[in-house]
Amino acid sequence: MNLSLRRLYVIMGSVTILILLHVIYVYYISPRFGSAIYRYLKPDWASLLAHGVIACLPSLWMPIKIERPSQVAYWIHYFALYMPVILIPLYLGNLEPMRLYFYSLLFLALFGGIWFSQFLPLLKIPRFNLGWRSFCTLLIATSSFVILYTILSTGISGFSLNLATIYDTRSEMDSFVQKHGARIVYLTTWVGNAIHPTLIAIGLVKRRPLLLAFGIFGQLILFWTMALKSILFSIVLAVAIYHLLKKRNGSFGVRFISGICIFIPLCLFIDSFMEIPWATALSSRRIMIVPGMLTGNYLDFFDKNPFIFMSDNLLSSFFEYPYRMGVPNLIGMEYLNDVNASANVNYWASAYAHFGVVGLVVFTLLFITFMWIYDSLAYGRHLFITGIMISLPAITLTNSSLQTSLLTHGLGVLVIVLYFLPKEIPVWQSQTQEMPPQHEKEGLPVETV
Repeated sequence: MNLSLRRLYVIMGSVTILILLHVIYVYYISPRFGSAIYRYLKPDWASLLAHGVIACLPSLWMPIKIERPSQVAYWIHYFALYMPVILIPLYLGNLEPMRLYFYSLLFLALFGGIWFSQFLPLLKIPRFNLGWRSFCTLLIATSSFVILYTILSTGISGFSLNLATIYDTRSEMDSFVQKHGARIVYLTTWVGNAIHPTLIAIGLVKRRPLLLAFGIFGQLILFWTMALKSILFSIVLAVAIYHLLKKRNGSFGVRFISGICIFIPLCLFIDSFMEIPWATALSSRRIMIVPGMLTGNYLDFFDKNPFIFMSDNLLSSFFEYPYRMGVPNLIGMEYLNDVNASANVNYWASAYAHFGVVGLVVFTLLFITFMWIYDSLAYGRHLFITGIMISLPAITLTNSSLQTSLLTHGLGVLVIVLYFLPKEIPVWQSQTQEMPPQHEKEGLPVETV
């Protein structure tokens, strides 16, 4: 398939996914999960078509080949962040049509700006090089300490992966954290979002079954104790990204879109045999629809109410916090009819809540800076490994702020792990450049994917 046909496939695939997202929301999510929360006020055809075009415009420049690991995150954000925040707020009926057009075009400009960051020259960062044995030993030792500490601290017994009891387990952990502090949450989240995915990536790419098994088993232990669905999802995500990357024919984008076009209907098919629709609830609803719905609610609320200006944390000494409860609970009470609902939202909506449009621009620039540093650190490291490593944090950014992701959800720890990742040959070098024979035998990539 030549480049023109692949680009056409990406465009048509994006349109197909947009239609699937529309059908799932209107005919499945809204009536089945509650029309009071997942509201659907039918828009006129002109608005639906216009926002559909805006949602699909990035398919004209989305990278078909993967040359930097941040491009994996860019693809994830296209379908898990950008497309939902363009489409879903249109259904909620909160915002005036012209405001919706303004925000949609602003998000288009911001998303396009992230793409132009791919052309920034990579930074030359001095590195401390570890061997593979030392690096993996350090990761395993850190993971083992955190897992042992978690089990001994919580005292939770009875291994179970039952999704139906997940919120009971999470309630137990919330009570534990209130009594003993949040240290355990930080440690388990750092390990689950940065260290275990790295071990899984190395196990898959380097064909090291013991490392792969340790990473997977570690994630299962953390899911058992912390009841975080993202930890369980990370295993599936890592394997999926690996299989998309490993076919080195320059068609990652084509395979990525094909996978989503198959995955969404497959989840609906699986749910047709289940009493509780877990497959769709954990995939399309949680990953794509919820970020779009909450973004629409945040935009509506802070269009009418004061911004926060980080008065709830970093700038509390300079600004007075204007509300009587935390913002996630405030939005939960206002739009989800549940004061206990913690409506955590992506870094775009969070930035808007703090500083409005200026916040959207500034925090997008900060995100671009982070991806620039990540790509610079990843140069000379295995593209498959660094691409898998960034995939789970990319999902995390669709339901948490940038500062929370960096400090709490392991994005900062991921950068530290990447800094010490052992060196490979440059893996996004020119395809015309010759590769030493020994690297071909080791299965290292000789071209973009």
